[in-house]
Amino acid sequence: LSRFSNLDKAFVFFYFYKTLVFILRGSGGYTYEIGLLVDAFLLYFSFRGLVQTLDEFHAFLRTFAIILMLFFLVVLIQRLTTRNLFEFIGLRGQALEFREGIPRLAGTFRHPILMGSFGAIFMPLYIGLFFEGENRQRSVMGILSCGGIIFLSNSGGPLSSAVVGIIGWVAWVFRNKMNAVRIGIGIALVFLIAYMKAPIWYLPAKISQLTGGGGWHRSHLLDMAIKDLHKWWLAGIDIRETAHWFPYTLGIHGGADITNQFVAFGISAGIGAIFLFIYILILSYKNVGEALVVVRCGSKEDRRKEFIVWGLGVAITVHISNWFGVPYFDQTITGWLMHLAVISSFSDGKLFGCDRLNGA
Repeated sequence: LSRFSNLDKAFVFFYFYKTLVFILRGSGGYTYEIGLLVDAFLLYFSFRGLVQTLDEFHAFLRTFAIILMLFFLVVLIQRLTTRNLFEFIGLRGQALEFREGIPRLAGTFRHPILMGSFGAIFMPLYIGLFFEGENRQRSVMGILSCGGIIFLSNSGGPLSSAVVGIIGWVAWVFRNKMNAVRIGIGIALVFLIAYMKAPIWYLPAKISQLTGGGGWHRSHLLDMAIKDLHKWWLAGIDIRETAHWFPYTLGIHGGADITNQFVAFGISAGIGAIFLFIYILILSYKNVGEALVVVRCGSKEDRRKEFIVWGLGVAITVHISNWFGVPYFDQTITGWLMHLAVISSFSDGKLFGCDRLNGA
């Protein structure tokens, strides 16, 4: 335990807290919740052990670019032929969804928005790999594959998240003035709160008018969650108690369609779980910031690592953008846990060949 980083400890505490509160509330579904805990621990600590150096992380990205390209090509074949080739390896037949007459494809994922979100979270990393100047062919392959996956999902949420990722890379120009950027974002939010006729959480509904998608649903979900805060803030509520939030429900559990990761954690284990999760995000950005200080003070060769570190910071921001549109409920979570595990490695300096980052 003494070798755990602060991020490792926060991760472990968050999942134990969320699982324990859920079980003590006594709403049933314990097996599934414990399964989520086990999956998260196995995935996170597997990545934590497997990716020990920056070279190993680069090697993963180079190899994964090929996998992404193959995946994109198989989904593209489905778009052209309406036949999902993944059915040959055991995927159950999925009903093809359409939006304005255009197919929405999911590949091996459980929903098109999850497939598109997966492409969005890896695109910033391949942009960083491209700017490093090495592995240009693989980085271009990764960027094009991620973009193609987002396009074939035909989902507004992943498209918006991809735009967030691009803005994150545009912010590279202001990398030495991030305090000013944060102040500017705060001022912009205050301006929106003051001048929007609707509450600020109806901003997704406004954005979806440009990108498409279920922006109204996401905004109304936040509205209802805030109105019913007194019911779930302490230890969450049974999902069936959210049935009145919308005129429609999900048949699998009879409750509202919870398309927000933060609200999902709140319903599962109360507002404490949300705060713990936000603390994990804060530690993630802190680790990225410290790592950036280390590489900027190194040799010219070391400073090239700044691009991939920045890419991980942008990827975390893209995850947050995704979570306002969909909770990760399938293999999409592997991307999040891998990014988190790699960022945790920043804290002990393994990725950079030093003992600690205490001097950052």
